Amino acid sequence: MTDTFWLALAAKMLTSGAIVVVVSILVERAGPFIGAMVATLPVSAGPAYIFLSLDHDAAFVAKSALTSLAINSAVALYISAYALLAQRGGVFVSLGAALAVWLACAWVVFQIPWSLPAALSANAVTFAIGFVVTRRYWNATALNRAGPRWWDMPVRAVLVMAVVATVILTAKLIGPRVAGIAALVPVVLTSVVLVLHPRQGGQTAAAVLVNALPGLIGFALALICLHLSAIPLGLPLAIGLWFGISVAWNLMLIAYRHRGVLRLRR
Repeated sequence: MTDTFWLALAAKMLTSGAIVVVVSILVERAGPFIGAMVATLPVSAGPAYIFLSLDHDAAFVAKSALTSLAINSAVALYISAYALLAQRGGVFVSLGAALAVWLACAWVVFQIPWSLPAALSANAVTFAIGFVVTRRYWNATALNRAGPRWWDMPVRAVLVMAVVATVILTAKLIGPRVAGIAALVPVVLTSVVLVLHPRQGGQTAAAVLVNALPGLIGFALALICLHLSAIPLGLPLAIGLWFGISVAWNLMLIAYRHRGVLRLRR
């Protein structure tokens, strides 16, 4: 690998870290639902896929997107595991168990040659489980507001920078399947937990993650679009549609929620 590659990698990592730091601040201050809507935008996987598109062809990105769709199903189980344990458990036990669930699912995903129907079925099953298991934990309010910790920002930035570096390096060295898995490491949700759980409690952090489930459905739809459109439409348009679908879906959820709140107030 040339010096140019390493300089480009460093620039990509720094750019992505800055994006997620800004988004994480908004998540912390906006409350569980709005915070979840921001967290489920492609702020971590998005930069990773943009950089993949600069280094690889449409077929590579389309295959990576299919694997990302499959691993998206694991995020629902990650959320479910954390939400159940965080009601009483500490941050490291709850988050560690959730990450262990995700890693186990990632290993399974890597073993399977995925098709679009199979990936869709996996998402349908795990999201159904997630909605049933977490239905009691959708609403929570912050009990306190601790002062900022010195490590908040560095942890958030390092997490996403590590994901971007992993995606780019695995894509270059191994191939699209591993890159597709690495792109969907739940780095934003994990950074939210690391900040909110110690400061506002596990129930508040769990509420953010649980409210992310509807947003992740839109994220899955956007991945389907990326997988299907990368080759016929070209990567710039396909990635633009991916971002557009994710944003439009979450805006729709916000509008629906706002409408429901207004009805309750009447």
